[in-house]
Amino acid sequence: MALTISLWAGEAASLSFTTLRGLDDKLEKEAAIQLLRRQLTLFHQHEVEVRGFLYQSADQRWILASEPNLKVCCMGAPSKISQQIFLSGKALVPSNQAVTVRGLFQVDPLWGEQGILQQLYRMENTMVVSRTTWPLSSFAMAGAGIASVIFLCILRRMGKS
Repeated sequence: MALTISLWAGEAASLSFTTLRGLDDKLEKEAAIQLLRRQLTLFHQHEVEVRGFLYQSADQRWILASEPNLKVCCMGAPSKISQQIFLSGKALVPSNQAVTVRGLFQVDPLWGEQGILQQLYRMENTMVVSRTTWPLSSFAMAGAGIASVIFLCILRRMGKS
């Protein structure tokens, strides 16, 4: 997925899950945080938009993940943590369809008591961004209109022959 950065003030940068990388297991915690912040410097502490799937974990935390139909056992799992962003915001609703969310992106690794990575990224003040979509019926009507014009042109040419 292509990465695009908006240069206009007040607009959010687009961030894709392919840009978010995991950590080398051998890095110390502070070195890992600094490495990620350097790699994602364009996004850390900036307003971004990310497209993904919204879930609510068993402990009521909101997660935006890169994959649909995520099982409960995979939410917050260390093996999938680089493809999940933990969210705080209002009016979030789980969805089995991809949504675009906007918020303040932070590289914020969080380790549990046993030293297991529980979170890499988070977004604050998150909101779902509504996108105008054209219903399939609009495309069908446009296609029917174009086909009708072509058909009439063909009939007209046949009548002149």
